[in-house]
Amino acid sequence: MAKKGRMTMAKSLRLEVESMWRPLMEIEAEDAAKHRADGEAAREKEYFKAEAEYQRWRTAIAAGRGDTTLPPNGIGLSAAPSPNRIDRQLALMGLTERAGGSVTPRGVGAVVAIAAGANHALLLHRTGQLYSWGLGISGRLGLDVSLGGQPQADAPRASPIPTLAARPVTRMSAGFSHSAAVAAGGQLYTWGSGATGKLGIGACEGEAYVAAPARVLLGGSAQRPVKRLSCGAAHTAAVTGEGQLWVWGCTDGGRLGLSPLPPGGAIWVPTLVESLLDERVALVSCGSAHTLVATAVVEEFEGSGESMLLLKIVRGGRVYAAGSASALGELQRAFAPIAALEGLAVRHVSAGHAHSAVITGEGELYTWGSNRGGCCGHPLGTAFVAAPACVAALYQRPQNLARGCTARQSSVFNNCEAERATNGETGGHGAAACTCTQQDAQAWWEVDLGSEARIDTVRVWNRSDEPDDPSFGADLYARRLFPCWVMVSRTPYAEGTGGDALKAALAQSQARVRLTAQRRCSTWRLPDQTSARYVRIQLEGFNFLHLAQVEVLGTKGARRSPGRVCHAVAGRYVTAVVVRALPDPEDVEVAYKRAVQVR
Repeated sequence: MAKKGRMTMAKSLRLEVESMWRPLMEIEAEDAAKHRADGEAAREKEYFKAEAEYQRWRTAIAAGRGDTTLPPNGIGLSAAPSPNRIDRQLALMGLTERAGGSVTPRGVGAVVAIAAGANHALLLHRTGQLYSWGLGISGRLGLDVSLGGQPQADAPRASPIPTLAARPVTRMSAGFSHSAAVAAGGQLYTWGSGATGKLGIGACEGEAYVAAPARVLLGGSAQRPVKRLSCGAAHTAAVTGEGQLWVWGCTDGGRLGLSPLPPGGAIWVPTLVESLLDERVALVSCGSAHTLVATAVVEEFEGSGESMLLLKIVRGGRVYAAGSASALGELQRAFAPIAALEGLAVRHVSAGHAHSAVITGEGELYTWGSNRGGCCGHPLGTAFVAAPACVAALYQRPQNLARGCTARQSSVFNNCEAERATNGETGGHGAAACTCTQQDAQAWWEVDLGSEARIDTVRVWNRSDEPDDPSFGADLYARRLFPCWVMVSRTPYAEGTGGDALKAALAQSQARVRLTAQRRCSTWRLPDQTSARYVRIQLEGFNFLHLAQVEVLGTKGARRSPGRVCHAVAGRYVTAVVVRALPDPEDVEVAYKRAVQVR
């Protein structure tokens, strides 16, 4: 009874305290709710203020264009200054003494792309606004009257191109003394020097130039939206949404890929490359005296049925080239496929001054042409790289390292030797096409790669035939492989079976995986940068071990790859590449230190 009385008193006191403090708690809750509401209102007010400021800026820039008209000689714009014009410049920064100081990155200055010509640069802002700066001669900046009526004035800072202020830009390119851009909807504009017809607006006399973006129609029609474009030293190329290639400009050295060439030494208006009409062109890059194009890449799947592996097949990505011997090794007046790149599914091309670079779908970088100063990434002793070659210092596509290597197994059944699993035949139909051990305890098979290698993937192909006696089950041979362990090691594995043999092998392995699902082909993707020499497959139980083929995909040597290449630019005797980020922080640190120590 005493305990019950104490509980009743405690409950009464708690209710009395809650009743006393309830008004204060309600006031605090109201204050907290009001504080949150005020915060939300303030953030909403800031958002609408920023949006209003942005709209005002866009409207002012569009109004500042005034009534722009091209004079009869096509040299530049004439426009009455607008009192509503405002100048909006981006704050660029850098690490050199001449560059501006480092500033905290802001979202308002987010950049989508940048392009550099001989003495000028273009910058595409995330809003679609196009900026330019640098040497202004020949009107290559496209700023025209925005520089106080001086169409050839230099611009020390990034300034918006007024003519394109109301037309969001999606792509742009900078050549030696001219530039081009594609606005939303596929509209093509060019400006700068009109020499050799590289602007595509018709014949120009002498040193004529266009100091503001001028609309260019492909084939005289506005119904051909442009998807890609590129400016070279003296020519220009564009790819339409239908995959057609159009070129114009200087014809010297066969850089336009038009054969036979019309007389005159220059093509003044965009001309269709009829030799590539059977291909769907996706990429184009113009160099100083040559042009590269690549066809569209298409992914398809082959195979069907429960017993077959559905494989992804990549088609397309074929590279064609035309131009002078200084970059291609021989004069090519018409576009011709590059045999050394057949079947590699190229996804990026870049034509430089006298060399070229392409990136395959696997992330490999291939270069060829003049290797002056090592710009191709190949040994300095090679002055000219005649055919595309993979830059070994970066990423190399994994190859089957097990093919033809020495293999062994715990025992041999019916002369089914271990080497049958490294002969390249994946069919696996019948005992004659497979390797097979005796019925051992923890039977195993392994291959010695000959030296340490970076292993990317291991593929294990199972036996594919069925027993003659249907009472045994159609999967009698196939199910014997599972469960099993696939493992890799830098040191040789012991030869014993049974007991603790499997446990000891797993303990010395750099990486391992247990396969349990019954498949025709089991694929194991190893952790990044795994280095090993020996690959073993070992059963858990007491059974025969059948194998049709074992593929060990990787690269020789223990050197760590900096990663797959995703972007490359070939310039004047220099090549710059972007490598995909590595997941291992240690690898990132090593790559960073190598980059900052480059001389």
